[in-house]
Amino acid sequence: MFRIKSSRTFTLTCGGAALALFLWTAHMNTLPPNSANLDEHPHFYSGSRPQSTALAQPSPVLSYSLDSSASNNQPNAPQPSSSETTAIDLPSDTLPAAMPAPAMEDAPYDDPSPPQDLEEEPPASSKQIPRMTLIVLWSPQDRDDSYLPNFFASAGANPSLDVLLIKFDKYGLGAEHCEVPRAAHVPNVREVCVDMEEYWDLHIDWLCAEWGCDARMREMAREVMVRRLPADRVNSFYRPFRAEVFEKYMLSGVDLWAWADLDVILGNLDRVFPWDLAPSFDVMLAGWPTNWSTLLLYMPGHFTAFRRSPDVARAFQRAVPALVTYNAFVGEEFAEFGDACEEGEYSHALFMRTGLRFLRFDAMVDAGHHVSTLDGVFAVEDDHALPTPLISSDLAPKEATLVSARPAINAALAAHAMPGETQDNEQQHTFTAEGLEAPITLRQDASSVPFVWFDPQYAVAYDSPLAQEVPGNGRHGRRYVMRRDIDGPVTERFEPAQRIHFDIPGQGEGSERAWLREGLYTHLQTEKYAPWWALPQRALAPGEVLYVDKEHGAHVWDADANLVWQSPRVSDA
Repeated sequence: MFRIKSSRTFTLTCGGAALALFLWTAHMNTLPPNSANLDEHPHFYSGSRPQSTALAQPSPVLSYSLDSSASNNQPNAPQPSSSETTAIDLPSDTLPAAMPAPAMEDAPYDDPSPPQDLEEEPPASSKQIPRMTLIVLWSPQDRDDSYLPNFFASAGANPSLDVLLIKFDKYGLGAEHCEVPRAAHVPNVREVCVDMEEYWDLHIDWLCAEWGCDARMREMAREVMVRRLPADRVNSFYRPFRAEVFEKYMLSGVDLWAWADLDVILGNLDRVFPWDLAPSFDVMLAGWPTNWSTLLLYMPGHFTAFRRSPDVARAFQRAVPALVTYNAFVGEEFAEFGDACEEGEYSHALFMRTGLRFLRFDAMVDAGHHVSTLDGVFAVEDDHALPTPLISSDLAPKEATLVSARPAINAALAAHAMPGETQDNEQQHTFTAEGLEAPITLRQDASSVPFVWFDPQYAVAYDSPLAQEVPGNGRHGRRYVMRRDIDGPVTERFEPAQRIHFDIPGQGEGSERAWLREGLYTHLQTEKYAPWWALPQRALAPGEVLYVDKEHGAHVWDADANLVWQSPRVSDA
């Protein structure tokens, strides 16, 4: 049983997270490459992650303490020894052979084959027990949902993933809308249409089992839940309990589950998710590369994973005062309940009021330019080093993407996805001997971060003791924050980031080269509000690349580097 730390009763309050989160990610800018001494840690800058056959021993935890009031006086970490790594730079003479020259005219962006033809040979792993169940809630409504095809296609490209799509008529459009299949030809997406009566019953069944409700209490709790539905804009109120609430629809034998937003494009989970570490943690929350020395910690609504266990769900329920008892739920403690509770109250509960083991890891692609395919999603790091802007008023609309970048990126992605990349838990080594790790102190503090979009009393932050030891003040490494043991200490760790280089004529060498960083998913949060926003009506096909410049537009090219689609409002640079 997990210990719940006691504190005063507080009102469960959340703020609107959507626009604030979009502003928050806009602050994640990369420092110039020369802002850190690259000679001290060369493996952090130019090497790929070592692929040793033996489990690398974690580096020792540094013994110095962290004084949060004096974050600028941080001791230097000892220099780790550098092991040999395998760079994946592509010689320029291999590019012509790897990829034919792109056509200058667009090809029609038609569906290359009927959906059923794409699944004639289901992957062998589709018959295996999935590694994770993604529980996603969706309600039909009158709004743009052009991101859905790529969400489902990217889920289908991860056969070891099980997607449970719970559909319910939240906005009263009629059951016929709920019953319309959204991913009929994606074998690992299970669509379940739940009527509103069952939706309420499933939630009340679980909560009342914890509270010990009688019939009168159950009826009152249900009435309160129904009354609060309009405030639950993004289905956040009961997120940590989804695996228990919808347990009747869960597959047996799956040890992990996660929530996710539908406006994401999933990358290659087999390659990127830290499967080797997952059995040692209760909660795995997504982060993204940043150069910030002070970080706000929270469970993002766009992706957080959990160990599937009633004890984990119960730890959250008992750590949030407004949910501990029936009286608290129907009383004033629950009076203000908004749409970002997973990032505010529930996150505060995880870090400060439970002893649950958690791991924060770089997962989301967060860059001004990014690439999405059905075999992975990638940030374009150091895009300032590209020889010319990828969008230029000097180019005709059909040539808006730098022509030489397309075959170069295609070749780099093909080399990265060579057979043998996928690893099982025993082969994957997320932590290496080159990692740097140090203890940190979490504090309940909103004053040291630019802003929070929920009640500041729930903000949890820490000062990094190691960011200054990593190029880009941490941006160019892989950052982890973790509590390994129940009620144990919290540490920060950096590992070298794997750089995927692509060669473009005129691009600089060394630190002045743009490169690709693979992520777990791309979140189209800011793009949806851009004036150019549009996506193709159909999902990406195998071999196609979606290239997004957040400020100017989106483009799709095919395996032959031919531009086949671009957003209709691509603006000038």
